[in-house]
Amino acid sequence: EAAHLLEVGICVDPTAGVHFAAGEPGVGRPLLPEERPCGGPFFRFASVPDMLVEGVRLSIEVDFDAEVFRLRNVPPVADGNGVQQPIPLAAWLRERERATLRKARPRGELECSLFRAEAEHLHDLVRRGALDGDLAGAVLGDDGATVALGRFRRLSPEEFAEPYHFYIVLPAGMEVEIF
Repeated sequence: EAAHLLEVGICVDPTAGVHFAAGEPGVGRPLLPEERPCGGPFFRFASVPDMLVEGVRLSIEVDFDAEVFRLRNVPPVADGNGVQQPIPLAAWLRERERATLRKARPRGELECSLFRAEAEHLHDLVRRGALDGDLAGAVLGDDGATVALGRFRRLSPEEFAEPYHFYIVLPAGMEVEIF
């Protein structure tokens, strides 16, 4: 019954805090102002308790290039349980990129309704063709004006250098070897 307390995943910025709240699915912390629930600091590999087989190792493979993860038993169990298809990680990674963009902007840009209205006006002028050329490029290329409207660009690997950490939460008395 204690297996439901087992949690494995990846997280960002563990120094920002960790808590275990009653009624919540596991490890967490309050979201920072730039974070949203679907891109919070913890990404749980939710099916880990279903994969547990005593005496069998659990392998967790994360492919950041393909934006997927896979859990499997090593060696494979006889009935074939424990073999999973790749599970997408892309939505969480996109939301982490968005949090990075929001964090890089001055707080006033995200909260100021006047700034947001001006950004909407400029984007509308570009859409209608009233702004073109370098000026339109400057408006569309400005992260402040696009982030304030909830539009985001993909970050290059150099811009998006958020370090990831694996984490494990275990019930008392469970032994684990990490390789």
